[in-house]
Amino acid sequence: MRRLAFLDYGTKVVDTITGYCGIVTAAAHYYDKCPNRYYIEGIDSTGRPCGDWFDAERLEVEEEVNNDSPK
Repeated sequence: MRRLAFLDYGTKVVDTITGYCGIVTAAAHYYDKCPNRYYIEGIDSTGRPCGDWFDAERLEVEEEVNNDSPK
């Protein structure tokens, strides 16, 4: 796994602090010294969709999205 400053939508990531795992579905990029934040959607223990915002510094990539597919 590796850390990235900018993540593509659809990238599978894990939060290094909580272990929460999911897919990047939204991003907030700041121009000041605040870290970039990403909304990660996953599945909770009951099988329902859930999600939350995480600082980019806490995330590690598990599986990158393939953006090379033809359009």
